[in-house]
Amino acid sequence: MSLYFKKETGTVLHPVFLKILERSQGGALIKVDSRVPTDLHTIFEGTPIATNTTAGEYMWMKSAVVATACADGATRIVIYPPNPFKIGEFVGAVDMAAATFGTITAVAPTYVVTAQTDFSLAKGEVLYQANAANATAPKFRPYALLENPIIVREEDGTTKYNVFAPLVHRGSIAASVFRWGYTTDVKNRLNLIKFRNQGQV
Repeated sequence: MSLYFKKETGTVLHPVFLKILERSQGGALIKVDSRVPTDLHTIFEGTPIATNTTAGEYMWMKSAVVATACADGATRIVIYPPNPFKIGEFVGAVDMAAATFGTITAVAPTYVVTAQTDFSLAKGEVLYQANAANATAPKFRPYALLENPIIVREEDGTTKYNVFAPLVHRGSIAASVFRWGYTTDVKNRLNLIKFRNQGQV
């Protein structure tokens, strides 16, 4: 069986699992709820999934890739679509040298606007959903990767609040084509998954 990359628009590509060596027996029930933006219909394959140990739930982890470098003083951060974030959520960047930034005050398909300006971001940097303003860690910790894309909102706007889906714990993925990007934290914690650049074996 051959694997291939399908280019859709611009630099957006589907991620591909190159090899799956271990998946969750029976899959998991992913909690969707109000964290899904109104114009987002799909959570893509390869998305990190976390467990909420206190509630026994599986949550999808939000991230986005910076499309244009930002200098200190900027409030609008241009990202590759689709935008997974919502107004009122907190965002940060694991790999940045400056302090993480804070509350999202506006969103669009290709950018977020934040309340803070004391940061600089390079093109290709990966944003994550933080737990609070100026947080230094993501809101959730990764448990596995989503094996298949899941539909979380119907075309008529109806949200599917809990969606059953298989998870991958061990294998390899063409990480460089995942449209929301992987933080260093995700790669380090999911150390049984090999995150390959496009073209790597």
